[in-house]
Amino acid sequence: MEDRRLDFNYQSCYCEENIYLLGKRLSERLPIHQFHVLFISNSNGSVLLNNQRSKDNGIVVWDYHVILLHSLAHSSSIYDFDTRLSFPISAIEYFTHSFPNGIRPELIPLFRLIPLQSYLDYFSSDRTHMLSESGEYQSPPPSWPIIQSPLALSSNQISHFISMDPIHLSEISRIMSLDQIISFVQHDCVQ
Repeated sequence: MEDRRLDFNYQSCYCEENIYLLGKRLSERLPIHQFHVLFISNSNGSVLLNNQRSKDNGIVVWDYHVILLHSLAHSSSIYDFDTRLSFPISAIEYFTHSFPNGIRPELIPLFRLIPLQSYLDYFSSDRTHMLSESGEYQSPPPSWPIIQSPLALSSNQISHFISMDPIHLSEISRIMSLDQIISFVQHDCVQ
């Protein structure tokens, strides 16, 4: 499969915005019900991912990460701008090569599964989570405007999307373990 990363907007350390814009663009030409957004984090705010481009050894502990799941009747793929793996890549291959077995419990990922339409409708970020205590950006912000979705309840909903507490966004998302998301990809995706 051809790596198509350069075909889309990208800003390092703004995965939630990269995926928002990617999902918006892909849904203009493909049925939106085929897509889900996956926020990856845990109650500690530290998840280990392999094969990430930001480190020489490919191993990164993110506070959260965001990817896009595209599901068809007999296959599913993942879009992750920050992976060293293909873009897109088979979902099962992505999960196998990104999440190692036998890691410390505090680094085990959880996944917030959100239909893309709900993400486009409700997500908002004013980027304040990227400001240091002195008010400087920890990573340069994207050149595009901040994202304020039409149904967002406030100008900064990102903490609710990152949280793995099932009370947040329960009407539009669900929390899953790695085994559950793999089962979802194998059996429950768009048929």
